[in-house]
Amino acid sequence: MEERIRKGFGGQDCVLRAICENAQYPLEDEGLVGEILHILLTPDYGYSAFEKQDSDWSDVMSMYKDAATAGKQMFNCGYIYNGCPEEQSLLDLISVLRDELE
Repeated sequence: MEERIRKGFGGQDCVLRAICENAQYPLEDEGLVGEILHILLTPDYGYSAFEKQDSDWSDVMSMYKDAATAGKQMFNCGYIYNGCPEEQSLLDLISVLRDELE
């Protein structure tokens, strides 16, 4: 596990992959930490009319919403966001941490 943490994360592809995987397998039922991660990894959580009014914000958010849509449609997140190596998947790391704490 320590080696995974030391490697760090691969940037934007890893964030997009985590959003995609969270849409496939939501963490909201995994206690407080799961709920917090679910909120952070759900681009349209707390959606407001602000997004409709600001086209720049909508443009920025579109790739994150696309990642969530891909996950909801059960696409292979690792294949789509292959810039994030398998061993750096955020949700895999969380699973490893949870298993070691149990």
